[in-house]
Amino acid sequence: MAGIDTPNGPKGLYPDQTFLARDIVPDALLYQVATIAGSIEGDEPAIRVPYVVTDPTVGFVPEGDQITESEPELDELVIRTGKLAVLTRQTNESATYPDASTLASDSMARAIAIKGNTALLANPAATGQPTGLLNTPGITDGGTLGDNLDAVGDAITALEVAGGTATHILASPDVWGAIRALKAGTGSNLPLIGAPADQTERRLYGVPVLVSAQMPAGNLLITDQANIIAAAGQIKLATSDQMFFDSDSLARRATWRIGWEVLDPARLAKVTYTTE
Repeated sequence: MAGIDTPNGPKGLYPDQTFLARDIVPDALLYQVATIAGSIEGDEPAIRVPYVVTDPTVGFVPEGDQITESEPELDELVIRTGKLAVLTRQTNESATYPDASTLASDSMARAIAIKGNTALLANPAATGQPTGLLNTPGITDGGTLGDNLDAVGDAITALEVAGGTATHILASPDVWGAIRALKAGTGSNLPLIGAPADQTERRLYGVPVLVSAQMPAGNLLITDQANIIAAAGQIKLATSDQMFFDSDSLARRATWRIGWEVLDPARLAKVTYTTE
């Protein structure tokens, strides 16, 4: 974790700092399920990621015959970002205690990570902000989870048919709880996913499962890490002793700029679960 001090004037007593976001919020879903292409600053700049839509056509050619020319179809993904921000107040008295300042900073980092997870999963479309994965137009509908895992298996198959590779399964706590409660058969007490003592990892069909409280209830999402391209900057923490001068307090501000786009919506598959 690296810090950058600004020694001029009062800022020398209350320096700004910049932290690598991966160090501060290592559990942020963006770093686990997406491919990070870089970082940018500002709402207008964009990261442009070229990619191949269709590979060139390949075929057998008789000896001596002319080879037919074929070109790949190219396109580019344009990733713009939005800035997450939080501002808090801390009294100068409490700031004299290192533990109090650490708790305040940790709380801001958690709040940033939770909001980032919520936006990645469920941000509404057409808001001027990155669209949440669940609301991506054209996403594969994997149906509804029943009394077995067939819907999950079928959704993985649909993702693979679209040319993707299932790398992660994101589940809300209630969906994962329902999956754990599935039984191996009628009248059986054995969980379908194995005995609890043997469940050392959360996996379905060999794909790691990430359970997140920020996933809207009743949803399970199968993703391909190479299909989600993201931009993520550093978390910037700034402190000022001027803003709340009349209350003898410090202002602490944290910001994190992130954004993402999906190459092929068909390589995202959603399965839903409804309680009876």
